[in-house]
Amino acid sequence: MLIAIDEEQPKSEQLGKDFLIAKIVPVSQLAVGDTVYLSDFTGKVEEHEIVGKVTTQTILKGIHHSPINGRKVLNTLYVDKYGTNASDNINNYLLAENYRVKSK
Repeated sequence: MLIAIDEEQPKSEQLGKDFLIAKIVPVSQLAVGDTVYLSDFTGKVEEHEIVGKVTTQTILKGIHHSPINGRKVLNTLYVDKYGTNASDNINNYLLAENYRVKSK
């Protein structure tokens, strides 16, 4: 029913079938390579691939650093949403408890 309602909305306001049928999972069950749905400040929903995770090893190798903008990000996944170096922008980090994941 939600899919039918969504299809009747103006194209620019549709969420899309893939979003509506996506499973909501805890961030702890996500991994690099998964695709999640994120909304921007306007409410527009977009797909973003998880491209990395900050680990003790990546910090020691100088690939990542923590904290970022005062927030500890050790063991935190991040996506490719903002900037050329995704791990440097705190807005790329998956800090919520749950996310909609695109079906594979």
